[in-house]
Amino acid sequence: MATISPISKFFSSIRWRIVLGYLAIILAAFTLLRYAVVHIVDDYMISKQVSGYLTRVERMAVEAEPLLRTGNADNLYAFVQKNAADVNGRVLITNHNGIVQMDSTSSFNGMRLTLSELTNVLSGSKTSDYGLHLLPTQRNTEALYGTGFFETLRRWVQQDIPRFFHLRPYEPVGESVAYCAAPIVDSQGVNGALIFSVSIQNAVDKMAAIRFQMTAMAVGIAIAAGLLSLMFSNAILHPVRNLIRGIRKVAQGDFSHRVPARGRSEFSLLGHMFNTMSMRLEKLDHMRNEFVSNASHELKTPLSGIKILSENLLAQSPMDEVLAREFLTDINSEVDRMSTLVGDLLVLSKMDSDLFVFDEQPVDLDSLAQEVVSKMDLLAARKSITLETTGLEPVEIEGRRASLYQMMLNLIDNAIKYTPEGGTVRVSVRKGNAEGIFTVSDTGFGIDPESIPFLFDRFFRIDKARSRQTGGTGLGLSIVKKIVQQHQGIIEVQSEPDAGTIMTVHLPLSQNRLAKKA
Repeated sequence: MATISPISKFFSSIRWRIVLGYLAIILAAFTLLRYAVVHIVDDYMISKQVSGYLTRVERMAVEAEPLLRTGNADNLYAFVQKNAADVNGRVLITNHNGIVQMDSTSSFNGMRLTLSELTNVLSGSKTSDYGLHLLPTQRNTEALYGTGFFETLRRWVQQDIPRFFHLRPYEPVGESVAYCAAPIVDSQGVNGALIFSVSIQNAVDKMAAIRFQMTAMAVGIAIAAGLLSLMFSNAILHPVRNLIRGIRKVAQGDFSHRVPARGRSEFSLLGHMFNTMSMRLEKLDHMRNEFVSNASHELKTPLSGIKILSENLLAQSPMDEVLAREFLTDINSEVDRMSTLVGDLLVLSKMDSDLFVFDEQPVDLDSLAQEVVSKMDLLAARKSITLETTGLEPVEIEGRRASLYQMMLNLIDNAIKYTPEGGTVRVSVRKGNAEGIFTVSDTGFGIDPESIPFLFDRFFRIDKARSRQTGGTGLGLSIVKKIVQQHQGIIEVQSEPDAGTIMTVHLPLSQNRLAKKA
C-alpha cells in the first residue's frame, strides 16, 4: 500500500492550498505593482534630471565654440573649471576626432574617447545625447576582486544574493554617472563636442530605497496575509472538519452523532442537513432493530405453539383421535396466523422497495367500498355486528385498485375485530374539496390518546392479549398508511376509550393528483 509523504500531505491539505493560493496572488500583485511603480518613478526621476543636464550642456557647447576655435588653452581650462564647479561635475571638450582637448580634472587630456554618446553627436546623427554609466569605486573594486574562495562566498551571501532579491538596502558596486554630450558647431560644421558628466547616485540610491521598502512591505503583507489566511481558513474549514468527523462516525454505525450547526451560513445549513439525515438514519436503524425483534417474536410465538402441540401429540400413546384432531386444528390455526404474518411482511417489504410497480388507473371509491362491504358483511354477521354504509357519493381518483381494496379491507376488518358483539361499523365515501374522503367508524373499545401517534407503527398493539385473540399481526395499519402515502393522501384517527374510533382517509381526486405530480 502506497504511503503519503509528510510533504505531499502538507501540500494536499485544503487549508494550506488556500493559504498558499492567497500568498501567491498577493505576491504576484505586489511584484507587478512594484515593477510598475519603480519603473515609472525611475524613468520620471532620471529623465527629469537628465533633461535639465542636456539643456545645460547644449548651452555650454555654444559658449565653448569660440574658445575651441581660437585654441586658447588657458581660456578653455578656466571655462571647464568654472562650469564643472557650478554643477559639481566634470566637463570635457574634444575635437572633431574625439580627442580630449581639455578635461576639468586633467585626467583624459590628449586621450581619444569612444563613448557612444560622443560618437552620436560628432557624426551629426543627434543634436545631443546622454548615457548612464557605472564607474567602479576603489572600495567596491577591492570587494569585487577580493582574493580567495571564502571571500567570494562571503560576498555572494552578504551582498550579491540579498541585493538580487532586494532583501537589503542597495549597496552600489560603483558610482552611477550620467554622460551628456552636445556638438560644438561652427560655420564649417561640427568642430568638436562638449561632454558633461555628473553623478546621479542620489537618484539611484532613492530608487534602491524605494525598491527595498516595497519589497519589505510585500514580504510583511505576505506574512500578515498568510497569518490571516490561516485564521480564516481555520474558521472556514472547522465546520468541514466537524462534518467529516460526523460522516466518519455515521459510516462506522454511530447514527446518534450530531455536528454543531449555528448561524445561517452554507456550512451551518449543511450541518443542519447532516443532523437531519443522521436523525433519520438513527430512527430507521431503531425501527429496523425493533422490526427484526418484533418480527422474530411474532414468528416465534406460533412456531413455539406448533412445537408444543406437536410434541404433546407425539407423546400420546395410544393416540386419542378426538384430542389429535383438536391439536391439529390448533396447529392449523397457528400456521394460518404465521402465513398471514409472513404475507403482511412481504407486502410491506415490497412496498418499501424500489421494485414496487405502481400502476395508476381510474378507481371509483364508492363502488370499491360497496364491494368490500359486501365481502365483509358475513364476517360482521358472525359477530352480530351491524355493517352498514351511511352514504356513498360518486368519487373517482387515480390509483392502484388492488392497493386501495386492501386498504379498505384492512380498515373495515380492523373495525370489526375491535368492536364487541352488538356493535355497529359504518362506512362512507364522500367528495370533499378536491379530494375523496373514505371513512370507517365503529362503536368499539376505542384508543387511548397516548397510543394514537404510534398506531401505524409496525407491530404496535394497544392491547397485545386482545390483539392476539383477534388474530391480528400488528401490520395491518402499517400497510394502510403505506398505501395512503403512495396515493399522496393522509389518514386521520379520532378515538376515545370506550367511545369508538373513526378512521378517515383523504385521497386527492384525479385532476388534483395529476396537478401535484406535474
